[in-house]
Amino acid sequence: MRSAKTGFLFFKGNMNHYPFHIGDFNMTTRHLTRVERSLYRECLDMYYRDERPLPATDFEKLARKLLAVTVEEKTALQAVLDEFFFVDGEGYRNVRCDDVILAYHYNQEKQSLAGKASAEKRRQASAQQSINISSTPVEPVLNQPKPETNNHKPKPVKAKAKPSADFAAPPWLDPDAWGAWLQVRAKKRAAATPYALTLAVKSLEELRDQGHDPQACLDQSIAKGWLTFYPPKSGSFQHGQNDRDAERKRTIDELTGRVAAAVG
Repeated sequence: MRSAKTGFLFFKGNMNHYPFHIGDFNMTTRHLTRVERSLYRECLDMYYRDERPLPATDFEKLARKLLAVTVEEKTALQAVLDEFFFVDGEGYRNVRCDDVILAYHYNQEKQSLAGKASAEKRRQASAQQSINISSTPVEPVLNQPKPETNNHKPKPVKAKAKPSADFAAPPWLDPDAWGAWLQVRAKKRAAATPYALTLAVKSLEELRDQGHDPQACLDQSIAKGWLTFYPPKSGSFQHGQNDRDAERKRTIDELTGRVAAAVG
């Protein structure tokens, strides 16, 4: 489901689990207090459970849902939100969480289509077998000697899988930039099927209709190592006020990027 305000994808919320790497989490949150680490996990659980950004319209209500009651806990929650999330039209957004959710639903859709195709193939085979049986004439059984049995059975011939057609990027996209983004997907082991690439182009088209430069969106995803596309970030959404904060954010992005790569 896509938001009418921002064009971001979000879903109804049926994820029962998500990948969690203990070592990565410990390294990423080593500088946090125990209260901040606990609240960060609460934020991730709510994000993946609802499959959408955390609500940003009422901080007190969000704090109650995340079990942040005391002044210390609320202060810790605000610090976690400022460091690991940014605010947009939907709420407190985390790009890595969005990538994991999108990959999860892509796999669900792929499995569903495969199941439907298998069921349709079995239905057609059953229908053809019924036709063959009904069209076979019934002959009287005579007392004839049984034919000699042949224990040798020919091996079934396996049908060769047809290769999928190459996906052509639209002419309004720079082919070099498109190829570079495909390399990002390959590095994160994300599928580059025609269906997945069609969804990606559709996302860029919708961002273009909203007034965003699709080339800038594509370049941003290449630079950030993202599997999805977002409107180009403004300065108000950048975290860190000095070189030290910027370096820590790059470290966090590199570590948490393994989560998206594991499911892609």
